[in-house]
Amino acid sequence: MSFYQYLIFGTDGGGLNGTATLIIKVLDIQNKPPYFTGQPFKGHILEESPIGTVVNFVYPIRADDGDTGVPHDIQYKFTTGACIEFFEIKQNGNFGIVQVKKRIDRDSCVLHEVGGICTLTLMALEKANSTELNLGPTNSTTSIEISVIDINDNLPMFRSSMYNATVFENVMQVSLAIEGSRIEVTDEDQDDNGRLDLELQYINGTKVQGIKPVPDKIQGNGYIMLYLQDSFTFDYEEVQGEIYKLVASEEQAPMSKTHCLIYLKIIDRNDNLPQFSKWSYAVDILENVTSSQMILTETATDKDNGEFSKMTYSLQDGKDIFTIDNVTGEITKRENVVLDYEKRDEYVLTLVAKDGGWQPTVS
Repeated sequence: MSFYQYLIFGTDGGGLNGTATLIIKVLDIQNKPPYFTGQPFKGHILEESPIGTVVNFVYPIRADDGDTGVPHDIQYKFTTGACIEFFEIKQNGNFGIVQVKKRIDRDSCVLHEVGGICTLTLMALEKANSTELNLGPTNSTTSIEISVIDINDNLPMFRSSMYNATVFENVMQVSLAIEGSRIEVTDEDQDDNGRLDLELQYINGTKVQGIKPVPDKIQGNGYIMLYLQDSFTFDYEEVQGEIYKLVASEEQAPMSKTHCLIYLKIIDRNDNLPQFSKWSYAVDILENVTSSQMILTETATDKDNGEFSKMTYSLQDGKDIFTIDNVTGEITKRENVVLDYEKRDEYVLTLVAKDGGWQPTVS
């Protein structure tokens, strides 16, 4: 109560009386802190809002003096909070107006760490006169929460603009071997804005059939393998290499995309047999042929390359009578061997060609 009122009766000895009214006024002193109204204080603002932009709150920020007799004006300030550098509060009567103080990037370290939710400690302080009697606190604090809303302002990025890959020919359902670091893609935007679709394309932009990015959808950041699907294989004899582009596009904005190049090298395998031009040969020789005279020269070909196509020759039958140059395939009679038509007029030889490499094949 701010006052008390009493009626006073007075009587003298002669029987006379009178009345008077007594009013006692209670003077307010500083003994109660300010109090906040309209809590909780929750606001939101878009990232990259210009400096000076006002943060929208569900309930306006306001504090009143708990001493109602002679209330003081209230001033506000932020005291603590992970995002305190980004915001400031200004006075508008007894209301506090929160504004952007510094560029807000939802994807930056501080805001990313707090998940875009800035919790600040707000102090309301009475502007009290230093000469007044002060028997209580002159300030109080509360928490306010500001949600920084992400906007789609970042393109996807690959860790490298180019990757080298290898794969053996004639293998199925394997991943391409990536040289060096793995393929990594990142979109610094949050939530839906950071969802990516991945597709492997030829340089002309058409989709590659038979090779699939795994996974083909990524949220924010991830590593990618390139996987040969089903029965898809490469044949080194047809193609020795390819250049692809791996495209990452934002699910919410497909035109926001980037790509890296994949240089694929096909590794040859010894998957082709040596081939002679004929299955059989007939050669007539004189019985007095000398060891220096060539009887037959026959070579084989191999569709493989490099070491896999280098030939060595040998005889499987008749090598006690005849000999072959293992490089040229030239067949001659062995020295000190006499051919006698009357004793034997025909020999059947088996010519063997073996290719090179670490898994040789024979014909």
